[in-house]
Amino acid sequence: MNATSNQVARDELSRFFAIATDAEDISAMKMPRGAVDALWHSYMANPSEYIRFTAQHAGVYFEHMAGSGHEEMTWVPEYERRYGRLPKIWFTDDSSVVDEEAYSGYVSQGKLIASWDCGPLVTEVARKIQLEIGNLKKVLDINRKIDILKDIPLPGVEQLEKIDDATFIDSIKEKIDRFNIDEITKKHPPKQ
Repeated sequence: MNATSNQVARDELSRFFAIATDAEDISAMKMPRGAVDALWHSYMANPSEYIRFTAQHAGVYFEHMAGSGHEEMTWVPEYERRYGRLPKIWFTDDSSVVDEEAYSGYVSQGKLIASWDCGPLVTEVARKIQLEIGNLKKVLDINRKIDILKDIPLPGVEQLEKIDDATFIDSIKEKIDRFNIDEITKKHPPKQ
């Protein structure tokens, strides 16, 4: 995929996750095979990056649900309500070849019928990760959560005397950001 296609696929994965976040039945959220699916799988190969992406773009952490089928993607009407027509990236394979026949069928019928091999899943592990992400984002807002901060290597007392408050806070934020994702990934690695 070229850089432009990769960005479009990233935007579409973000939209797919946003719809999944609000879905009454997450099991109906099937991911069609193709470029967007390939991008999702590439994110999952790097758990820290995947957790950051889902937290930033969906506000929740999704595990990967393997499966397979060929059916109508029932989430498309909600997609169209929010964002308009599906772009061609949804009809593009991971080699950047557009299935023009499938796209034409979608344009004429308003339905996406496709093969799929996965979908998002919210499990107990995913809920725990989400709680940790939410809690750790609040670390600096709620009395610096001493119970978490004690596990983060902070500057020694002699170093504290040499730096101003803003630099110290920036240093803590940076260390917390690194700590969050690394610790979450160690405790709860995403399923592939």
